Amino acid sequence: MLFDAPTLRDPYAIKVGINQLMTQNGSALYDITDFNTSTYTATITLAQGSDANIADDTKLYLLRNSSIGEDFGSQSDVFYATSDYNYLSNFSYTIRIGNPQRKGQISYHIQEMTFDNQLENNIPDAIRNLERRIVKDFRVQGTGAASRNSNTIQAGNGSRSGGILTLANARGLYTASVSVPISEDLLETDMIELRNRGAFTTINDRTRAYQSSYCKAYCSESTLADINKVIRLQRVPEAFFDAADKMGGTAGTFGSAFLVNGVIVEFFVSDGISDSELLYVPREDLVEVKLLRMLEEQQELPGGDNEVRMYNCTYQTRVKNPWLLGSRTNLVRI
Repeated sequence: MLFDAPTLRDPYAIKVGINQLMTQNGSALYDITDFNTSTYTATITLAQGSDANIADDTKLYLLRNSSIGEDFGSQSDVFYATSDYNYLSNFSYTIRIGNPQRKGQISYHIQEMTFDNQLENNIPDAIRNLERRIVKDFRVQGTGAASRNSNTIQAGNGSRSGGILTLANARGLYTASVSVPISEDLLETDMIELRNRGAFTTINDRTRAYQSSYCKAYCSESTLADINKVIRLQRVPEAFFDAADKMGGTAGTFGSAFLVNGVIVEFFVSDGISDSELLYVPREDLVEVKLLRMLEEQQELPGGDNEVRMYNCTYQTRVKNPWLLGSRTNLVRI
């Protein structure tokens, strides 16, 4: 059997002699006697049921079986955090102000030529830059890495910290790309897939619980607008005006969350997400941004009749259990 789906999902890694494959209708059960991790090809033998050709793109159950009283298994069932080692990213702002303006000798009525004010003007750009790079930036080792005690420090000049999608795509990220508008059905499809991967799975002694799990979904403002168009389509006319504001008060409704498949999907607008995509983060601990410096001021540099200051941002992005994260692309406008 040749597998073409999420082969990099760690909890579902195939273990020879441990795992079995079963058709979803229970008609056949196969032992896995060998697995080629390069080609994702499994060698199988029929264990139970009737053997038959299985059509392409058929979904199978991955089971495990062992004998009572057997010795320790040779496999490792440890699920590592799978957090890729990442490099550091850095960017900076340089602000140069003439001494007469800096000292207030030349007045503009509103004194805007101060380092504090000019730094504040650059904060929105710094945040946008962080968001865009944290989500999608390339992972770059850099050059000229230093060597200390014969050990190479790998993050050299020009290194870049890979973004969330960059790291997760290499380690089993759930991806979906269909040219459809956003809808409750679409969200439900994605939540079911994430649940099957273990994002919201809680098994008790009776059954799987559906008691309002939680998932963050990062989107663009246009996508959030489409979400509210869906809400408007389902809104009864009486809901247009709040009951207490019938006489010229505030009209309309606005939503930023959907409850689908027992999961509250809450939407957050991010400059790092385009108009045609969503990024699902079921747990906050799956993504970590280690911010070493946020617009940290460096020592001032006099330069003739002016003064120059540099403000640096340095950070590192970390992703663990990337098979629990999700990305949907190719959304179309409503």
